[in-house]
Amino acid sequence: MARGRTAVAEPETPETDETVKDYTVYAGKEPTPTMVDFADWLIQEVGLEFGTVKEQNAFRDGVRLGGTLRMEFQRSEFNVERREKRRQAREAAAAAEPEANGAAAPAPAKPAARGKAATAKSAATTTTKPTAPARRGRGAVAAAAKPDTAAAPY
Repeated sequence: MARGRTAVAEPETPETDETVKDYTVYAGKEPTPTMVDFADWLIQEVGLEFGTVKEQNAFRDGVRLGGTLRMEFQRSEFNVERREKRRQAREAAAAAEPEANGAAAPAPAKPAARGKAATAKSAATTTTKPTAPARRGRGAVAAAAKPDTAAAPY
């Protein structure tokens, strides 16, 4: 084994899809100091106001549970199914949109060419004189803000 690394023991019972997790244990837990700070910050930054202390406590409880269980929700079958339904609905709406207008779907726009070949091609088709490259550094902002009023002496 590599130096400084420890072996991680395999769990005795592997979790399967049939394993039902009990999230109700989080309902009665006290919020961590970070969760309290997060709720305070949300109230301050968003400018939330509550009619009663009960409403504010319910909000703080939602912040605590949401922050604690967010990643579990992201992994949940519930979330996966809902996302899939929304994706299918978007695709169906996009497919029905051109048909609703009675026109065929327009071809997707071709992306702009990149690289030296594209630069050479655009330079060959351009009849105007190329401009100097943009300045870099702190002077670039000042130069961009100042209009060019001086005429060339030649």
